[in-house]
Amino acid sequence: MPDNSVVVNLNQFERTRRAQVSAEILSILHGSRDLLIEGATRVLTRQTEAMANTLLAMADRTPLLDTRNIYYAAQGILDKQANELLSACKEAFCQAFNDFAHNREKPAGAELQELSLVDDHDFEITLAIDKATSRLRYNCAEELVALDAR
Repeated sequence: MPDNSVVVNLNQFERTRRAQVSAEILSILHGSRDLLIEGATRVLTRQTEAMANTLLAMADRTPLLDTRNIYYAAQGILDKQANELLSACKEAFCQAFNDFAHNREKPAGAELQELSLVDDHDFEITLAIDKATSRLRYNCAEELVALDAR
């Protein structure tokens, strides 16, 4: 192609776009990443504390000792699994961020792992129990009102 041509070879621009990220840009990216992780950690910690406080309030309101112990056990599970969830989130985010920053492509079969405090099977069981409990309360409402009046 002659030098005075108006045709631009796009392959030249593609090569320069994929140049390595400079150290200054990388330090700004890492600083942004750290701020984002810190903010997300604060929010997750606040939400975990709110859930723990709700469980404590529910335990205080229940008249049955067995139910109270269940709420306390749920709070213990929440405390244990929340820390695991938080550290897994941090690791997954850092890995994804580093892969993005260094222009690495993910393998086709790689997917992000799903993080949760409750197993899917346990969640389904909880929903079924809640539904059955609601029906039972609705069907026995009149009898319970009479007992509460005594």
